[in-house]
Amino acid sequence: MSNKPGKTRQTTISASKPSSTSQTTCEKQMAEEGTPAMPFDFEGFKRELREDLVGAMKKEVRSVLESELGFFKSEVLALKSGLVELKNTTNSELAVLRSTLASTEHSLSTCSDDVTTLQRDVKRLTELADTLQNKCEDLEGRSRRNNIRIVGIPESPGSCSTSAISALLKDAFNLEKEPLVDRSHRSLQPVPQGGEPARTVIARLHYYKDCNDILRLARTKPRMRVDGMTISVYPDFTARVAKARAAFN
Repeated sequence: MSNKPGKTRQTTISASKPSSTSQTTCEKQMAEEGTPAMPFDFEGFKRELREDLVGAMKKEVRSVLESELGFFKSEVLALKSGLVELKNTTNSELAVLRSTLASTEHSLSTCSDDVTTLQRDVKRLTELADTLQNKCEDLEGRSRRNNIRIVGIPESPGSCSTSAISALLKDAFNLEKEPLVDRSHRSLQPVPQGGEPARTVIARLHYYKDCNDILRLARTKPRMRVDGMTISVYPDFTARVAKARAAFN
């Protein structure tokens, strides 16, 4: 771009500037014809030359600027088109995100309400389960009020029958008569092998007074020897009560 105006200037100068030979020839012809020689207007020539050069340079610069401006305009239009497309795409994606966010917020709100309801229900059910567990514990304890546990009776056929337990209790505590035993059985444990201690016998007395008297006498005689056996009698507590009493003691 910078070389073109210089080349145009050189061409214009070489085309417009007359040579000394042409000037001498013109003067000779005017002298032969008897025409007086006119002085050469150098300043005017310089002015015309300057105007020609300036016009040529303006034309060249204008052409170059128009070309460059056209290129920049096309680039700007392409960039503008890309920005518009990017804007449209971004707006579309933002619309989708807004819709998804609104749906998520609605779902979270619903889940939050459900969680609050579930927490309230769990709290209520937990309190109800604790109440029912306490009631069941109380009922089980009351159902065992007439029960006793006898430790130390060897494993043998008929050793835990109701008649055998009645006779054993009468002899162990020197009772006037045999207490009435409704049921008696071994604890629900595996049958002991050789050398292992015998299972505990659980007996249910028909009368609570007999059970209370036997337990009262058992507290004064922790270990009793009867018919070659050393036995101990304890109340039949539930597992929860027994664990609490053991922790207290």
